[in-house]
Amino acid sequence: MIDRDLKFYGKNDIIHATFYKKSLDKGVILAPPHPLLGGCRCDMRLAEIAGELYDNGISALAIDYRPRYSEGLGEIEDVKSAIDLVKKEGWNDIVLFGYSFGATVVSNIIDDRIRSLVFMSIVRKIGNIEAKVDTKYSKLFIHGKMDNIAPFEEFLELYNMATGEKRCIVYDTDHFYLGFMEDVAKSISDFILNVFGERVKE
Repeated sequence: MIDRDLKFYGKNDIIHATFYKKSLDKGVILAPPHPLLGGCRCDMRLAEIAGELYDNGISALAIDYRPRYSEGLGEIEDVKSAIDLVKKEGWNDIVLFGYSFGATVVSNIIDDRIRSLVFMSIVRKIGNIEAKVDTKYSKLFIHGKMDNIAPFEEFLELYNMATGEKRCIVYDTDHFYLGFMEDVAKSISDFILNVFGERVKE
């Protein structure tokens, strides 16, 4: 399933990534949770989602952030560098996915090459960045009712503030989605397939 592990130059540092290569002209960049809390491209939630996308014919690129934590600002630049990379790979349609800290990171990226955003357990404020949900992109929000890291009440406020076409799916779980990831991954994959105009796999 994994095409290759790779590294590429970001703005100031080398970025490590894992490429799940399927389609040649479209795909999803996956941003992990907080690096100081173990967040990386091998996060079980990112791997589950990347695998589901791959099985449905969609490429995915899961990244690590730069080696030194940069309060969110540097991590935004890392995702931008990943966008530059996949454009060179031939992607014309790009969806950004972020989990927890990663969702807050990708919410801060404005780029005409992006088709849609997927936020899983988005955090309102972390480090030097705040969630930005007033962009033009279509958005899918995934959240857990019992989340004690990104409180559900704060999520509802963010969702109500969000502009553009939007949808939310709420699960009876906490921040970590144990026992729910198979369904979560399918919901995310179905949404992205719809964004790309692909047929949902039965």
